[in-house]
Amino acid sequence: MNQSGTKLVVALASLALALGVTSWWYRYESAHRATQFWGSAVAELIVESGPVEAFTLQPAGEGEPPAEDLLPQLGGEYAVAARLDLTKARGTVHLRHALTSDSNYVWNQAAATSATWRWALRFHDAERQVLVLFTADLATLGKSATGSPSVEAISCEPMAETLRQYFAAIGLTN
Repeated sequence: MNQSGTKLVVALASLALALGVTSWWYRYESAHRATQFWGSAVAELIVESGPVEAFTLQPAGEGEPPAEDLLPQLGGEYAVAARLDLTKARGTVHLRHALTSDSNYVWNQAAATSATWRWALRFHDAERQVLVLFTADLATLGKSATGSPSVEAISCEPMAETLRQYFAAIGLTN
């Protein structure tokens, strides 16, 4: 009887190990390309529960936004028309997960690098920040990280409809 109990414990421990490895491999496979796109430090910043703000953008010079609303990271080309704190907003955890899932991007299609950005999300902590930019149709996403003057764009067409619904639900779009 002692021997059968030992076998049961070994079998359960082996099963737990196998399931743990399978879970880790599944998560790796579902997010490794997105993590490469974002970079590991930025991907970590996105998925952490730190501050996130949403902005409605307009070309600089339209209207009279205060000087502090200009986004220097984008070279002064855009001003903030509206700002919203999403840190504790409903659905933010799901948004963070969606931004780091491989299936939400079209990896083999080049996105326009000279896109006109309409919305931005800013994930930040004391030392780092990343602006996640979106076109008006929410089908193209751009990344502008701390210290980088350029914007790297990618098609996010698979999650565009979900983004439209989420942005409308939080009051960012009409």
